[in-house]
Amino acid sequence: MSHLVPVKEFTDAAAIAADAARRRALFYPPPPPLAPARPAPVPAPVRIAEPPKAPRPKADPRRVGRNLMWTADEDNFVIAQRRAGCRAEAIAAILKRSVKSIRWRACLLGAVKTVATPPDEGELSEAYRAVSETRAFSARRAREIIHFVAAQSSVEVSELLSECRTAVLAQVRQQAMWLIAKETDLSYPVIGRMFGRDHTTVIHAVRRCNAGSGENVRRAGTNFRCPTPKSAAKGDAL
Repeated sequence: MSHLVPVKEFTDAAAIAADAARRRALFYPPPPPLAPARPAPVPAPVRIAEPPKAPRPKADPRRVGRNLMWTADEDNFVIAQRRAGCRAEAIAAILKRSVKSIRWRACLLGAVKTVATPPDEGELSEAYRAVSETRAFSARRAREIIHFVAAQSSVEVSELLSECRTAVLAQVRQQAMWLIAKETDLSYPVIGRMFGRDHTTVIHAVRRCNAGSGENVRRAGTNFRCPTPKSAAKGDAL
C-alpha cells in the first residue's frame, strides 16, 4: 500500500464550499468571452420605376358634375326617332347614352312610339260590333252542331254534355268537338267549357278525328296514335 491518497479533513462548511469552488474552477473553466456581434448589413434600397401615367380623358363639355346635360339637337333627335318608331337601344347607341336615360328623356319630352293612327269612335264601334257578331254567330253555330250531332247519333243533348264517359258517347262527343273546331273560330278553352271539359280534351278529339278523316283541322296534326289495350279505356273516357 505505497500509493495512499491523503485525506483532507474539513473543519467547517465554509472550507468545504471553498474547496468545491476551487475544484469547479480547475475542472470546468469558464468559456472565453464572446466577440461583440456585428450588425447585419442593411441592403441598399431598390427604386422601382413607376409606370407611365395614362393621359387623362378630356372632360365632356356636356357633363355638369355627374350628369350629362341634354342639348337641343339631342332632344329633337330623340323626338323624331321615337315618333318614327325607332327603338331606344338604337338611339342610345347613336347618342352614346344609356337606354334608361333615352326612355326617361323621351317620356319627359312626350315623344311616344307611334304605331298607327288611333281610330275614331265610329270605327271602334263598328269593329266591336263585327267582333260581337262573329262571336255570337260562332256560339250559335256551335249549339246547332251539338244538336245536329246528337240527332244523327240518336242521343240526347243532355247526355252529350253530361259527365258520362261511355265509349259511344265519347266518340259522339269527339265528333261534335271536331265539327265545332272546323266550322267556327271558337278557341279550344271555349269549346271545352261548352262540354264541361278541358282544352286538352278538345285538342285530343280534333287530332283523333283528323286521323280518321284525313283532314288537318286547325293544323292540329293527323299523327294520332291509337292507345294500347291497357290505356284504351283511359283514352276513350272523354
